[in-house]
Amino acid sequence: MTCAINYAPRLRAQGLRMTPQRMAILHALHHSGGHLSPTQVYNLARKEFPSLTEPTVYRTLEDLAEKKF
Repeated sequence: MTCAINYAPRLRAQGLRMTPQRMAILHALHHSGGHLSPTQVYNLARKEFPSLTEPTVYRTLEDLAEKKF
């Protein structure tokens, strides 16, 4: 199963869309095997989505934490 299949329904249930940026961030978090700093998430997610910006990572992480995702 891909991350999109796992997370898209949960995101929608929380009122969030599955954007390419969120997909890259969730993929980085899911496959990291441990805790990551926002900068580490950014560096990993940029491999999948090169135009990702660091502020987007911070906003996404805040949104996910707020929704207890």
